[in-house]
Amino acid sequence: MDGVVFFFTFVFEDVLFTKFCQRAFDFFRVFTIYYIKRLMSKYSVEFKDWLRTFTFQKEIKDEFIDEVSHLRILPVEIETLPSELALMDSLRAITAEGTIFSTKLEVLWEQSNLEYLNLSSSSISVIPKEIAQLKKLEQLNLSCLNIEADLPNELFDLEHLVVLNLHRTELKTSPKLLGKLKNLNRLALTITEQSDFPKEILSLKSLENLDLYGSSFTEVPVELTSLELLQYLSLDKTSISSIPTEIKNMPNLRTIIMTDENGVYINN
Repeated sequence: MDGVVFFFTFVFEDVLFTKFCQRAFDFFRVFTIYYIKRLMSKYSVEFKDWLRTFTFQKEIKDEFIDEVSHLRILPVEIETLPSELALMDSLRAITAEGTIFSTKLEVLWEQSNLEYLNLSSSSISVIPKEIAQLKKLEQLNLSCLNIEADLPNELFDLEHLVVLNLHRTELKTSPKLLGKLKNLNRLALTITEQSDFPKEILSLKSLENLDLYGSSFTEVPVELTSLELLQYLSLDKTSISSIPTEIKNMPNLRTIIMTDENGVYINN
């Protein structure tokens, strides 16, 4: 008899535990949908594969998709980008820092209203010419990428670009059309196989912040003084050991950072 009671109690408790788990999962699902709606109502969406059915299901899309201005893609592997992205006309910013893309990104380059794009440390290895479709783009972060081909010429037709970050992307030579970006005021650039300072930079008269981290240049020309708005100059971990006095005396230049290839600060 005791054995029967024990068995009955065990089964009864197991059923209760199963129901508890089911209710906990239902609660978690409802809370997840609610949380995503809150994010979207605050103009920010976090997109991750296992949340896709919640983030982009129809009732959320119809109610909020026209209000989303910033999409943040988490640093995980993304197999597909949802076609709903093409409907997000209010989208102004996309952050995909560290994201591993195992899919083509056509829908990404169709965001014609985009003003900010951060692909830093992602798996992207080729920047396609379709980037020219982002005609309103103002800030582009391509830092820490393993680029397998030259940057497309079309990138330098983005006339509204004011920030271009190529920090530690390690291009072999400076892009020849870089000087076309006349509105650029912040540039981070790492060049690995060019000893001469890129003359293209001297055409960027709006430049205020110039970071040449890890570049192979051996000297900075006195012509850099033509960038009269320059306030910040970083020669961190370069082969440059000194700079002309004329550059040091530039009226708006407030910060010069110089370290050798080992990161030892150079008192210049």
